[in-house]
Amino acid sequence: MRIKTRIPMSTLLTGSVGILVFVTVSLVLFFSAFANVRNTVDLLQAVAEQAMDSLADDIRAHLNPAEALVEQLRARVEQGRIGVSDNEAIARFASGAMAAAPQIGGLLVWDKEFKEIEVLRSGNRGINLKVGSVDDPKRAAAIAKELIATGKPQWGAPIHEGGITYVNILAPLARKGEFTGMAATGVTISELSAFLASGSKRYKVTAFILYDGKFVLAHPKLKQKVSETKAEPVHAGLVPLADFPDPVLSQFHNAEARVQSKDANFSIKSASVGDADYVVLSRQMTGFSDKPWTIGVYAREGRFDEQFERLGLSIAIGLALLAVSILLTWLLARRLSAPVKQISQAAELVSALDLSKIPRLKSSRVAELDSQAEAFNRMTSALRLFETYVPKRLVTRMLQDANPKAAKPHEEILTVMFVDVIGFTAKSENMSPGEVARMLNAYFTVVNRCIDAEGGTVDKYIGDAVMAFWGAPEAQDDHAARACRAALAIAEAAENDAEFPDIRLKVALHTGPLLVGDIGAPGRINFTVIGDTVNTCSRIESLGSQIDDGSRVVAMASRETVEAAGDGFETRKLGAFSVKGRAKKVEVLLLAGQK
Repeated sequence: MRIKTRIPMSTLLTGSVGILVFVTVSLVLFFSAFANVRNTVDLLQAVAEQAMDSLADDIRAHLNPAEALVEQLRARVEQGRIGVSDNEAIARFASGAMAAAPQIGGLLVWDKEFKEIEVLRSGNRGINLKVGSVDDPKRAAAIAKELIATGKPQWGAPIHEGGITYVNILAPLARKGEFTGMAATGVTISELSAFLASGSKRYKVTAFILYDGKFVLAHPKLKQKVSETKAEPVHAGLVPLADFPDPVLSQFHNAEARVQSKDANFSIKSASVGDADYVVLSRQMTGFSDKPWTIGVYAREGRFDEQFERLGLSIAIGLALLAVSILLTWLLARRLSAPVKQISQAAELVSALDLSKIPRLKSSRVAELDSQAEAFNRMTSALRLFETYVPKRLVTRMLQDANPKAAKPHEEILTVMFVDVIGFTAKSENMSPGEVARMLNAYFTVVNRCIDAEGGTVDKYIGDAVMAFWGAPEAQDDHAARACRAALAIAEAAENDAEFPDIRLKVALHTGPLLVGDIGAPGRINFTVIGDTVNTCSRIESLGSQIDDGSRVVAMASRETVEAAGDGFETRKLGAFSVKGRAKKVEVLLLAGQK
């Protein structure tokens, strides 16, 4: 008994897991309410640590593309794909790299003689290429010597070129282990400041980076100036902390330190500007310069005082987790149900023997679904092979026939067709077996298409002959007319179908009583027809040689077929002929067309 109410798998999984998640999240929310009794220091510690970790990770992620660029260049030079003096190749490489990493300001490459190729960003998407020599060869030689000694990229002190200050990285270049030059790239402090400004706005804080504790390297309000600052030459382009117009940051070294846990890896200070109190968080960061950076954020005191907002935050996070969990469950349920649904749809096509439309099922990471898909694909492959040898239309009709006795041998009035090649022996004796096979396959394809279009069943191939019948297993009151239309369609195709081979055919039709059904031994049964009507049709076909009028297709039909087909066809009497095995003569007419 089939259950009337069915629940989709995606709905079932989403509902059941959603209820479980809802109960779990509710319990978590309940117990988290008691956690809000922790003191402000503990809260500030956790929030501060998370904020500093996030800031450090963001800065690393922003600067890492510069290191990745020089590593890629090193690899290509080592492989011989780019030469240190190949202006065009370096320009192409730099252009592509800078397009993928907009924070990178440019690329400089020097060969062993310190000839310089400079590729700088220009405008929105353009680049400027400049070729020359370094201004200070001795300093360049010293840098090269240091790079050769280390053998790897190094972040150096900020450099000031053309009125722009860069956070830069230098890397040695080598080919087959031999030093060939060096390269440098970097991020402008203006771009780094814009990056901090974006994060500051998003998190409602003010982020900053100090160089050597004395200079502002990046800040949301930092604007790169073309003119030199008051700093010493080695720090050209950097703004001293004392000269920077930020009243909170200017108190950085004199701000009051707050009490914090001993294991904290950052500092917390307090600063006041007018009536406003600020909390300043900072940490040392190494690896991107010759001297440590001080990275930090500051915000109004109340920005970090979230003790009384903890419950609301916990509830919001819990509800978000609930929504995300249900969404993920729904997506997982759809992912799991999709292959099941696909198999169900494919099974419907199998039941209709519409094998050409069945897609190959994709593999799955779920073991059971993967095994199911693999087994189904093997089954459809076997069915397609089976379909090659079994008439698809015949099997489809029998599947659709609700009568269980449809295949049992019984007598019916049917119309039989024989199609044969005129002069096949003479035609094929000078052809190779492969050529004969291609000719027959092309001829059978066209004939089968015409028979199938009129609902006929191809019974068998007898050498170069085709035998088909109409009226079974599906009852067809107009089986004779269908057969006549199929014969005329074959004649039409022989004249106009470019795929039809250069042969002539004779077609014979006869209508009469036949035994139809499953006939044969177990394991080798055919749904076929036998009887005198088949023999008579075969004899009519053999008359084609006697009444050959030279046309491409000689289509003949018995008086019984023409009468059963009705008045819709043009015919011409050919006469009554004696055929082997019959006492009476058979009256044969030539099918000339449809009225």
